[in-house]
This record gives sequence, structure tokens and C-alpha cells, in this order.
Amino acid sequence: MDLLLKVKDTIERFSLLEKNEKVLVACSGGIDSMTLLDIMLKIKDEYNICISVAHLNHMLRENATSDELFVKSFCEKKGIPIYIKRVDIKQFKEEKKLSEEEAGRVARYSFFEELKKKIGFDRLILGHNKNDVVETFFLNLFRGSGIDGLLSIPPKRGWISRPLIDTTRDQIQEYARTNNIKFVEDETNKTLKYKRNRVRNELLPYVKSHFNPQISQAISSTIEILRQEQYYLNKIIQEKYKNILRWDTPFFIIDFKRIINEDQFIKSFFIRKALKNFNIIPNIKNVNEIIKLFHLQTGSKFIIEDIIIEKQVDGIVLYKKDLDFNFYFTFEAFENQKIILPNKEIILDVLQNRIEGYNLYVNIPKEFKILSIRNRRDGDYINLEFGRKKLKDLFNDLKIPSRIKNKIPLLTVDNEVIAILEKINSKNGYIVNVKYLKNNDGSSLIGIKVNDIKTSREEYML
Repeated sequence: MDLLLKVKDTIERFSLLEKNEKVLVACSGGIDSMTLLDIMLKIKDEYNICISVAHLNHMLRENATSDELFVKSFCEKKGIPIYIKRVDIKQFKEEKKLSEEEAGRVARYSFFEELKKKIGFDRLILGHNKNDVVETFFLNLFRGSGIDGLLSIPPKRGWISRPLIDTTRDQIQEYARTNNIKFVEDETNKTLKYKRNRVRNELLPYVKSHFNPQISQAISSTIEILRQEQYYLNKIIQEKYKNILRWDTPFFIIDFKRIINEDQFIKSFFIRKALKNFNIIPNIKNVNEIIKLFHLQTGSKFIIEDIIIEKQVDGIVLYKKDLDFNFYFTFEAFENQKIILPNKEIILDVLQNRIEGYNLYVNIPKEFKILSIRNRRDGDYINLEFGRKKLKDLFNDLKIPSRIKNKIPLLTVDNEVIAILEKINSKNGYIVNVKYLKNNDGSSLIGIKVNDIKTSREEYML
């Protein structure tokens, strides 16, 4: 079958692309990504998609800058928007304490997610092919990662699609030759410094020569069988254990209390599924360390790559190590305001009288001209009906998980908290500093609407 038709068939079979999508194609300049970009441009009109390119310069090779210029020049000639980022991977791996390969992967996916959030892309297209699937199978086998690892690289996960996943490297090379596709050579593909290259250049040729010349096809068949079995297993377990996992942007939570007395396999199943949402396939040692958290005190942590796994009062919580959720907005006290946070919309309207439709009201004395909305700081307190209370103690008394404490918006005057803009429990509702509810001459009555913004993330599907 012609490669273009084969790729289109793969796209339809796995629903890798929808019409009218805003698509980001990852392009290193190598033969796989340039072939992928060529094919995407050929089907662009058929799917009515808008294509942009992302290129991450790892700054590891002497030719890295020329590769960047090659991709940039190609995109400029074709009129394709391109986004380029340079990351010193050697420095990055030291900072994150990762291997060079892991650091490169983390940097790439962070770049893609950054572009998705900033530009609003619907789909990320990657150039992994059938050979990559087989190589990853062996790499994960050697790591002891279980069925999840042996499933290797999926055709689709969340917003990521891989149209070349059923295409061999030989087929890609033949397509590039026939269509005169220009590309850059990555000399590091031949070095044995990286494990993947040792699998590609030493292990697979040996296996083909001494065991099975059709090893790639055999592995592909094994993966398909495992995928079907895993799908059925997922279905059975998820029907029995509903809502063990939940996504609370930017946190992923395992409700460990509901499975703490279950078999080790059940615990492991949900841990692996949660970690896959962060592109991590753990080994058995990692899984056992996380299971230990089930029985440790609140606040205990375990780290895998750039992901922190922490026990909080309501679950085992996973989040990125460099997560920064701090926010701080200042504004005039006597003007209407609208503030959008990742999980909340806050509207502050200056009113003459109380009217229905607002969550709470605050009277601001005329001498206070500047207000702010921010998250908590060390030493924060609030004056309540029963007296002055530290926010830290209040939140602890109410058993609010750490991740939620940092997301709660506070209305402040002169750095004093006068309102907690979060329905932190059904009894107290929205908490307001009563001192500012008294009528004052020249005061400004502010009605506050707090609307939750629904956030979701597609659950990983095998």
C-alpha cells in the first residue's frame, strides 16, 4: 500500500485526527518528522486543518543550530507558523537530576504543553514509527515495567497522535527517497551512548540474525494481543472500582483509602494508570515505594523524574515538581472587576444595595482604595466572629488538602485577609471578615460572584 494511503488508514482506524483542528507537528528535521510533515501538508485540505510546527533545540550537538535553521527555513518557504525553543539539556538534566534521554523527553513534552496552553492547539502530531514501538518494547522490558511498558507507544493518548505508528523505518526511507524529501542526519543515532541506539544497532540485528528475522512483526503482534487484554482488564476493574482516579487541574489524585485493603495488583493498577497521565511508565520498585505512601503520614512524598507523588488528607496526589500556583492581582476598590484563575472566575461589582445573584458581600471603607486577590502567604490571618485566626490553622482544622489551600483565592486589604473566596465547607460557605461588613460612611458595597470553571483532562486509554 502507498505510504500516504497507509497513514490515512491509520488515522481513520485510531481516530488520530478530526476535521477543522488546530494541529501542532513536532519536527526535529530528521527523516521521520520531515516525512510526517510532508504527509500532513498533503492531507491538510482534506481534513481542513491548520498546521504549525514546534522545534526544540536540545543544544547537544554541533549541528543543532543548523538543524534548527533547516526546519525554520522549510517552514518559512511553505508559510507554516513555527515555534522554536532552545533548552540546554546538559544543564537541564543536572538541575532535574535526570538522565540525558529523560531530560530531553521532559523538555520536549513541557514545550508542547506550553504551546498548547498558550496558543490553543487541539492536536499534537508526533513521528514515532513501528521501529520505535519495537525498540521501546525492549527498553521497557529491561526496566521491568510490566504490561504497561510492553504495550510500548500507543497510537493515541489524550491530544497526542502518531500517524506513522504502523509504518516501518524502511517504508519511511523509501517514501523520502521517492518524494525527494530533504532532511538532516542526526549523527547521535549511531552512537552507543544511548540505550535506544544499543537496542537499535546491536540487539535487534542480533535477534533478527539468530532468532527471528521477522522480530518486528512478532513484537507488533504481541503488543496487539496485550492491548486487547489490557483493554478488557481495564473495563472489568473500572466497573468495580469507580472514580478511584480524578483530575483536579493541575493535580491528579488517587483515592487510596478505597483500595488500601485491596490486593497489591489493584493498587499497582491505579498507580500505573495515574503515572501514565504524566508520560511515566514506572518499574516495580517505583510502584512499591508509592504503595508505601498509603500507610505513611500526611505530607510524605516520593519523586519520579519531575513528578511529585504526595500523600494528602484525601488522596495520593501527583503533580509536576516545578508547579507554581502563586497569583496576585491588585485593583481599585471602587471599580467593577473580573478575574480569571485556572479553576475559578471571580466577579466583583460595586453595588448600591444587596441584590440576589452574588455569593457574598463586603463593605470596603472609603480609606481603602486598593484591593488585591491572591493565594495564601506565611503569617496570613483573618478576623472571624470568634476572634482572630491564622489561615494555616483554619485550613488545618477544616482538613483542607495542601493542593487546595494554595489555590484558594483571598480578598485582601493592606495585606490583611478580609474574605476567603472559596466554599471551603458546607457549614461555613464563603468566609468573610465580619469587621468589614459594618456600614461605614462613604464605604463601597462590593458584591462578589465566585464561579467554578470546569476543567477536565482526557483519561489515558490503552
